[in-house]
Amino acid sequence: MRKVKKNKQSQELEDTDNQILNCFISIKTREFDKVLSITNKILNEKEVHLNLTQKFGARIARTSALMGLKKHDQVNEEIKLSEQIIDQMDIDNKEKPLVKNGIGRLFSIKGAIQSAQGDLEDAVVNYNHSIAIYETLNNKKSLFYQFDAIGWIKRVQGKLDEALNYFHRMLDLAKEIQDERYVARAKHGIAFINFYKGDLDQATEYAQDSLAIYEKLKHFRGLTAVYSVFGSIYRGKGEFDKSLEYYHNVLTIYNEKLDIQKRVEHWYCYAHRNIGWIYYYKNKIIKSIEHLREAVRVHKSLCESNNTIFDYDLIIFYILLINSAIEIKDFKLIENSMEELSKFALRWPWANFFWKLSEAIILKNKQRAKYRFQAQQIFEEILEQKFDFQIEFEIQVNLCDLLLEELKYSGDEEIIIEIQDLLNRISNTANNQRSITTLVTLYSLQAKLALIEGNAELSNELLTKALTIAENKGLELISKKLKVQQNQLFNQLEEWKAFFIQNSKLQEKIEILNLKEYVTEAISEVLEKKFKTEKKYNIFYKDLLKEYPKIQREECRVGIAQIGLSETGDILNEFFELKGSGLLGLKENKIEIVRSIVKNLIERANSNGINILIFPEMTIDLNYDIFLKEISTLAKIYEMYIIPGSYHDQTTKRNLSVVIGPEGVLWEQEKHIPAIIHFAGKKFKETIDTSSLPRKTIVCNTEFGRVAIVICRDFLDMDLRVELKNFEPPVDIIINPAFTPVTADFKAAHFDARRSIYSYCFFANVAEYGESHIYTPEKDRTERVIPIKEEGLIYKDIDLFKLRSERKKWENEQKKERLFIQSTR
Repeated sequence: MRKVKKNKQSQELEDTDNQILNCFISIKTREFDKVLSITNKILNEKEVHLNLTQKFGARIARTSALMGLKKHDQVNEEIKLSEQIIDQMDIDNKEKPLVKNGIGRLFSIKGAIQSAQGDLEDAVVNYNHSIAIYETLNNKKSLFYQFDAIGWIKRVQGKLDEALNYFHRMLDLAKEIQDERYVARAKHGIAFINFYKGDLDQATEYAQDSLAIYEKLKHFRGLTAVYSVFGSIYRGKGEFDKSLEYYHNVLTIYNEKLDIQKRVEHWYCYAHRNIGWIYYYKNKIIKSIEHLREAVRVHKSLCESNNTIFDYDLIIFYILLINSAIEIKDFKLIENSMEELSKFALRWPWANFFWKLSEAIILKNKQRAKYRFQAQQIFEEILEQKFDFQIEFEIQVNLCDLLLEELKYSGDEEIIIEIQDLLNRISNTANNQRSITTLVTLYSLQAKLALIEGNAELSNELLTKALTIAENKGLELISKKLKVQQNQLFNQLEEWKAFFIQNSKLQEKIEILNLKEYVTEAISEVLEKKFKTEKKYNIFYKDLLKEYPKIQREECRVGIAQIGLSETGDILNEFFELKGSGLLGLKENKIEIVRSIVKNLIERANSNGINILIFPEMTIDLNYDIFLKEISTLAKIYEMYIIPGSYHDQTTKRNLSVVIGPEGVLWEQEKHIPAIIHFAGKKFKETIDTSSLPRKTIVCNTEFGRVAIVICRDFLDMDLRVELKNFEPPVDIIINPAFTPVTADFKAAHFDARRSIYSYCFFANVAEYGESHIYTPEKDRTERVIPIKEEGLIYKDIDLFKLRSERKKWENEQKKERLFIQSTR
């Protein structure tokens, strides 16, 4: 009997171990209520005598579940109970890997609670305790998340170099873990911190890497995060249309992917905040306020409240609302926003800084000198506090403006020394920030300093520079203020002249110091070079209906002929050879095989009533005259447009796609982005020549609609997709001939394009890698795809009248949605 009882107890204990293990699996799948139910049963089962390890495991699982449900008060109680169990354990028990792992998790949860409650330094201490334990266990995934948590704390504290260090440590771990999701997350963090540091090139490089992984994995939560980085990068560059494109991608995912809404709320709010910020600069203040209010509304109702990290974002929303409200003199909105900031200041000591910053901004925008003096005092008080370069720069420039005013009225020489010191700071901060608005602001400040020195001509020249940039970039609010500054220039000059008549010594000192030169380095050595960029793409419109007078058809049928299949499984080495030019060309012994396949598929296409037929990239080599002659003949006989993929032109060294119609060659499109080629056991870049910036892409108006050809990886460049999206008149058909094994990248890009470009997209890939696909804007999502390793034909009927009519409706819906996107909850 005793043995039976003992066996029963052993079985019960084993069952308990399994239940606890299943709890941790359920935590990963976010089944928190299920975990609470199981652990409650385990801990309250009187007949089963749990050992300390099991009690501790159940408590840790319970604590983790409560943390997931954000029930912080109950979490704190569970932490105390867990610590009591640890105190009862002997050293051997504490050294068990499962117990050590649980203790590491306990420290991590304590860090998360303290972080949420604003005890950031204590949070970092606990995360470091957790790190020390996980390092002894070589638990790389848990270490990864501790570094992530500390990295974002350092970001909130404004310690950007330390934050960057933690994210790079994450990246090192991610490479050891060998999981692309971890790599993408680490690179996203590195990109964001580089953005805050002002290194936009580094930010772009890491963001592109992160984006490529998330697109391949179709990881929509990750995509919202990385789209947000790109939106911020382009906002920093002043390329607002591209910035808005990325932010609207975030909103689209939020509204379409209902299953992940709860996990992307933060980026949804962040996108609305930054769209509001952009409209503020564009002087569309009402739209700015609408988006900022939506960010506040969703943040308050859906994001975690009473949490330092999340509340920091909400504070920034209110500051931007105050800036927008000042422009339209909405005093009620200013008052309400300040009231909200005061609540945060009572809750978090560090938030008092932001309340003071907002108070100073409000006072500076009042007319009376006493208010502006109060603003100056506040700016001086908060000058030494650091959060990020953007806020530092705003404080420094505002204070410099006010000191220049004080100098004019008081003539106190000490103010010159203060301005001198401040200009040094401004220059250093600008070097780190590098945004287009920074450059414009520095030109404006330099114009004021030139005016003090009596150089009205230079002052006007600098203001004109600033105004040109502001107008080109759509910075309408800044443009308005610069025009006011320019209009007042000569009145200001007379005031300074009158002042210096009475203060000649001060004038001499100013001339000696040459104050305007203090920001010259930041302007000429960093910012001007940084933003001296050319447009990447120009879209050219070609109207064939004028060259060959025809009436545009209402309907047409467009097909893809997927060809290019090897017998050996190595199409490059079987079909191609390196020519003297260093480019690839079709082997002569393959000409007849390809001719036969091409002729057969063109005849099949004609039998099926196809009007435009597309072949994949590199499958038909037009360096051999026989191909051009035969295809031209067939195009004339069947009154068909044929796009024989693209080929390496040995004469021009370009990768060219040629459109052949009944009249002959209608137009050519060159490839912009060389591919990486694996050939003869070697890996090298496609050695084609490409045009200098801006690169030319043609939209051709034909009898079958407006057509654009985008060769292979060119389609993956979002800059080109944005240009095509914004082009007027809109593109009807996008043809994407390709020779790529990486079909997942193209699926992701075409999926993204379908949300933003209302046109038909034809992805024609070589048969060796297959998955040629027709992407339609229609609600009918019938899949038209040719599998890998198959040669064949697919086609789609296009009703041009219906396409353009539906596009107008879609565009109107998009405009309504973008005026103010409401949650689809």
